[in-house]
Order: sequence, then C-alpha cells, then structure tokens
Amino acid sequence: MRKQRTITRPEEEPCTQGIADLHALAIPQAETPYVAAGVPWFLTLFGRDPLVAALLSGLNGAWSAQGALAALGELQASRRDDWRDAEPGKLLHECRRGELASRNRIPFAPAYYGTHDAPALYCLTLWHTWRWTGDDKLLKAHLETAKAAIRWCDERGDRDRDGLLEYETRSPKGYRNQSWKDAGDADGRQADLPLATVELQGYLFAAHLDMAELLAAQGEEIDVIEGTVEAPLWGIPPLDQE
Repeated sequence: MRKQRTITRPEEEPCTQGIADLHALAIPQAETPYVAAGVPWFLTLFGRDPLVAALLSGLNGAWSAQGALAALGELQASRRDDWRDAEPGKLLHECRRGELASRNRIPFAPAYYGTHDAPALYCLTLWHTWRWTGDDKLLKAHLETAKAAIRWCDERGDRDRDGLLEYETRSPKGYRNQSWKDAGDADGRQADLPLATVELQGYLFAAHLDMAELLAAQGEEIDVIEGTVEAPLWGIPPLDQE
C-alpha cells in the first residue's frame, strides 16, 4: 500500500511544537499525567482546562485524557459545601495549596468547585477517549464518575428546572462567573445572576448524547434531552432591536 504524508513540512513544525508544549505542561501523578492549565500561574489541577486539552489532542494519544479523568474523578464532590461551591457529583474548578488555601482564607483546598462546565466536559472526554481507543477498561473505571456528573447537571446544575444549566455562586469568596469566561471584566457591565451561558447548554446536550452511547455499551440507558436548548433561545431578536 502506498504511504501518503498527511502533514506537510510547513505544518509539521507547529504540530511538533504543540505536542512538545503539552508534554511540558504534564503534571505527574500515580498513573498517568494530566495537563496543567498553563505557566506560570496555573501549574495545578483545573477542571475544564485538562479536559478541553484532552478533547483537542486525541491524535497525540490518550495519556492526557486518562490523567485528567483519573485526577478529577478522585476529587469529585460527594457533599454540599457552600464555602467551596461543592455539590454531590460536581467536579472541581481549581486546586491550590498555598498558605491562604491551607489556612482556609480562600476556598481552594483541597479544591474549589465553582465551575459549571467541568461535569459535562468530563462526560464528553470519557466518550471521546473511549471512541478513540475502544478501551472498555477505561470506560468502566470512570463511568460511575461520569454518571454522577450528568446527575449533577440535571438535578443541581439546572437551578430552576427549565432544562438549562445556570450558575450562581454560594460562596462569599466564590467566582461570580463560572463558565469559560470566568474573569470579571468585559465592557464594564455584568449580567445578572444566575447565568445560563450558551456554551454550557451545548456541553450538556452533547453530554446526554454521549452518555447514552456509553451506557448503551454497558447495557444501561439514559434519557436523552432534545430541543431544550433551542426552545428558549431560538428567535431571540438582535441586540439592536426591541
């Protein structure tokens, strides 16, 4: 069979550099390393960052996904703790082990859970990695964590039972914004809480579809939500119209 290069030389250098950068961010743990969120301030375990990195780097192997799934699963919340924005099934936003965290002045030790996207992203990453590798052992190892995460989305992440994920911190030192845009500035205005950002709804919809496939592979079932996201958002007029 004739071999054909899929990456040309001009494309090879950034690809090689990207792989090297991912390995440079690898944080070792007992089994497989996970990817840190960045340097110099984010060399620690985050929620969405290693999951998104794993989703986007499947061609580089499954090691980053395996590490992220294992590390985040070990710290999945099992009880409600408003100081840390933790709820059963929720996955962490960030770990910190400095003096302020260790003295409980900030809610980051052992972990802070003020992110609304990590639970659905965990389900997406498990499905994505299983589809890439066909590794049933990996699926069985992390399926219960994913089931608890999707339960959190449906039972607690949807605060008003309208089928959408919306967030609002309960912690006096929690993050106001708990989606990808978790900084506090844009054009100087802040939307009123609770917020239901659109990317969260996309993650949730995809997570339900993916969990249905994962559970079917194990002889289980899950209800698949269809159309919930489009119903309240479809037909919203542009911002310059009444």
